Amino acid sequence: MRNSLTIIGVDEAGYGPRLGPLVVGASVFRVPLAGPGPGELLRSTTARRGPVPVDDSKVIYRGGAGAGRLERSVLAFRGTARGGEVPDPPRSGPPWAPTTPFVLPVFTTPGQVETARDALESALAAAEVEVLDLSTRTIDVREFNQGVERTGSKATVLFDAAMDLIEPWIRDEGEILVHVDRHGGRRHYSALLAERWPDLYHWVVTEEKERSAYRFPRETGDILVDFVVRGDGKHLSIALASMAAKYVREVHMGAFNAWFAREAPGLRPTAGYAVDAARWLEETVELRGRLGIHDAVLIRER
Repeated sequence: MRNSLTIIGVDEAGYGPRLGPLVVGASVFRVPLAGPGPGELLRSTTARRGPVPVDDSKVIYRGGAGAGRLERSVLAFRGTARGGEVPDPPRSGPPWAPTTPFVLPVFTTPGQVETARDALESALAAAEVEVLDLSTRTIDVREFNQGVERTGSKATVLFDAAMDLIEPWIRDEGEILVHVDRHGGRRHYSALLAERWPDLYHWVVTEEKERSAYRFPRETGDILVDFVVRGDGKHLSIALASMAAKYVREVHMGAFNAWFAREAPGLRPTAGYAVDAARWLEETVELRGRLGIHDAVLIRER
């Protein structure tokens, strides 16, 4: 749409752990072309103490009620979106992976989600903001390891998943602004973008310490792809994507821990990060051998 701006935010959860999936999230907004972005337009509603808080997922999740806060906001946005899949549909995976969609909500109540959604719908209508999409892409350990082996880099696995989520929107008419939370030390994305979209010419806007940006000029409206360090604290679109990714990873880790607890009552759950993953792996050596679970479907290579 020529008189509007499409804003896409992308972030991940689970890039660093040894156990559990990598989840990438994307949010898509449409706002009036000449106006402010969704962060400013929805500020009172999405503030930390607002009815539908949106922030860095670590900030929202922190504390005993964090999972409920995370879920309420994510499901409220998912409920107001024109499309989207959070969590994304089950794929073939290890025995602890779901084979049917999760029954939601998990950490809060339907009534609380509905109250948050009502507040958000009112704010969106008043601000003339449309939520086009909120989606996640879950990459289990086997797929992650295969991707690392194929590309030689877990950063490339993350990049490819992010671009998969952007792909459905990149051909739309009108101005498009893509914010991607930048991870690791990579500053140069031009070659990767050219390989991904060889028919779309682009030039480098900047490649610096805090930001790498690339412009794709088009007659139907330019595309700006912006990789931003600590983007979840700067753009609501990235923050919401990070929350969706974190929420889906938490749901998956809940299923993971519940499955192993059924096989070994009393086994302490794990979030999958390095130190605790080492503890969990040590405690389950005999169990994993008895169940015939291979490291390739359980443990990240990187």
